Amino acid sequence: MNNSSRSSGFIILDFLFALVLILGLTSILFSLALTLTVASVTQYITYAAARNLYAAHLSLDTQFELTDAKYSALKEHPAFRPLFNNGWFQVAEVPLRGDLTQDFVGLNYENVGQGVQARFIGAATDFRAPILDRAIPFLGETFSDDISQGGGGRFETVIGSYLGRSPSTYECQVFMRQDRRYQAILELESPIGKYGDWISNSSYHLITDNGC
Repeated sequence: MNNSSRSSGFIILDFLFALVLILGLTSILFSLALTLTVASVTQYITYAAARNLYAAHLSLDTQFELTDAKYSALKEHPAFRPLFNNGWFQVAEVPLRGDLTQDFVGLNYENVGQGVQARFIGAATDFRAPILDRAIPFLGETFSDDISQGGGGRFETVIGSYLGRSPSTYECQVFMRQDRRYQAILELESPIGKYGDWISNSSYHLITDNGC
């Protein structure tokens, strides 16, 4: 028996080994590309929801209700619903909204040298991508739940949009009627001293404009 006949099966093994590696890497790249796409879609959903929080409505509760309604409407839209209902990607049923500074440690910091608390007001949601949890032959797993072995768990992050929030009609009216606005006016300096030194309480009347 010659050497060629004894080694004729090795090319098949090489082919199968290479095929498994190629398919495994292709699967990882496909999952990563799809995850980035769906993450962008989720970012848009939180942005659209944050716009409803930004607008000045009747009350803070109304702003929250409209934010939740917009988030749910887009999440359940026929174009987006299959992305979150097939088990590959998961988002929260209800978004986080308002001042998210206290909800996430990474957002809770002060501007260096100024002592001013940074505020992140908007809408955010938890984003999970089980599609990235894969076990590829010869390559191993793409995740690890064993912290002692350097595992960081499954892929999970927070996606949000922070546009701020305009005061509601109720908040504006309360601020106009409260003493703190009037007291702030009295503390203003004028060429002849503070306004509070020559303005009486009887001369102060509430006049609202279309800002409230």
